[in-house]
This record gives sequence, C-alpha cells and structure tokens, in this order.
Amino acid sequence: MKKLFTIKDKGLPFVEVEGAVYSLFDFSSSKTTFIDAKGNVIAGYSRPDIQYDEPYVGTDDPDFFIDNGEGFYVYTTHEVTYGIDGNYGLFGIKYGNGEKITEEIFHQVGGFYNGLCAVADEEGKWGCIDTKGNLVIPYKFCEQMEFNEYGIAIGDHSLIDLSGNEIPDTALNLVGDAGGYSRYYEFSLLNDEQLASIDKCGTASDIKINIYDTKNLAYVIKGIPDLHLDTCLFEGEPEVILAAAEMIDNYDEIHLSGKGTIICRKNNSVTLYDYYQ
Repeated sequence: MKKLFTIKDKGLPFVEVEGAVYSLFDFSSSKTTFIDAKGNVIAGYSRPDIQYDEPYVGTDDPDFFIDNGEGFYVYTTHEVTYGIDGNYGLFGIKYGNGEKITEEIFHQVGGFYNGLCAVADEEGKWGCIDTKGNLVIPYKFCEQMEFNEYGIAIGDHSLIDLSGNEIPDTALNLVGDAGGYSRYYEFSLLNDEQLASIDKCGTASDIKINIYDTKNLAYVIKGIPDLHLDTCLFEGEPEVILAAAEMIDNYDEIHLSGKGTIICRKNNSVTLYDYYQ
C-alpha cells in the first residue's frame, strides 16, 4: 500500500473515472478542486459533459420516465402529486417504442434493476414487477427496494434477494448504505437505549457496525466503530476494507472510494492511500 499525498483541507476527495484524478469537494464553500495523484491542483480540469438519450414518455411532464439503459419508461395520464419521497398518482410502464407493459395501476414506481422494478400500491406498500409486468415480489415492504448488480437489496430491516426472500443473518435493527446499488452494507446492532438516543438526538454513541459483502454473501468485518469507516462509494475487494480498519485508531474518519483508494482525515488534513500500489 502506498501513501499518495497529504493535504491541508476541510474537503473530502472522491475518485474520478480517470483513476489518477481526484475531485476535492469543500462542503463549506460548495466548490470543487481537481487534483492529481501527487496532490497537485489541475488547472482547467472539468468533468466531461454527460449525454442523455431522449426518453419516450407518456405524459407532457418530462420528469416521469425510467431510463436505466434497458428501455423502460413510466407514463401517466392522471394528476400527479409531488412528495419529498417521490411522486404519487397512477403510473404504468411502457417500452421505449410506446408499447404498454402495464396499465396505470401503480401509485409509485421506482426503477428497473436486475430485471425488477419496485412499485407501490394504494397503501404505500412496495413490491416488484418483472420486465413483463408480473408482480414477482408481493406488496409487503415499507420502503422501495433497489437491487444492486449482485441481486441484493434492503427489504425494510434485512437484506433480500430477487425473490424477496430474507438473506440469512441480516435481520438487524438498523441497515445503512449509499442509497441503493452498493456492494457493501453496514449493519448496526443497537440496544433500546441507543435506539432512543437516535430518535431524540439523531445519533448514538459507541455504536459498532458490521460490514456485509453482497457479492460473497458474507460479513467482511464485525464490531468496528460507526462513523469511522465509510464504504458507501467503494466497490473494491474486502482486503481493502480490512486494511482500512487497521488504520482506524490513527484517523478521525476513513472513507473508501473506487477500487482501492483509502481516504483518511485527521483534524484538517486529508491523506490518500492506494492499496494496490
């Protein structure tokens, strides 16, 4: 493992798609600086423009479509209500050529992942349909499911597979991730006092987390301090997590990014390591 650089900054680096380029976002100023693998600022660097295909939609409102590269789109002819956790109305699914897969029968619709799309009924319960519109996971979950590339999602308070079955040994009282699609999930075992502290203050002290690998269907590590090691942007192998865990005592917080980048913060300094160099 190689130490790349240490810089004095309050920002947090994120690995860019180019691999050797990092973006440093300063939360206090909302500005991004781009740096190379030696910690030097890259003048004039910017992200490439992202091109989007023009979607087919069944409504005049362009917000209502699903396009995750598989050619499925949401449509509606009904009035839609906007909420902080999504849109409410009656929605159906079409192919990009306009052919209907379902009528307008769903009260909320997610996106297609691994051939499944999360849909909600009038009571707000979530299930999943397949690409032909068949309900393959019944309406029984309180939250929308987003399956990652390994066919695993959060189903309320445990992980589930593509059939909606609970993954063994993942029925814990608090589950966290980066908002879906992650390879790794963090589980916290909390007692009643700690749960009450979270409800009242938004945090709890002395929480230990277990990190679960959905590719290998096994825990990578258990019992490490929460808020010290973050895997939300990480898609690399478990050995990088284990190496980062050994560094917890030396830093205030550690974030994993890309395939092997370990980002460590202590006070106002940020240090980057590359596990594979």
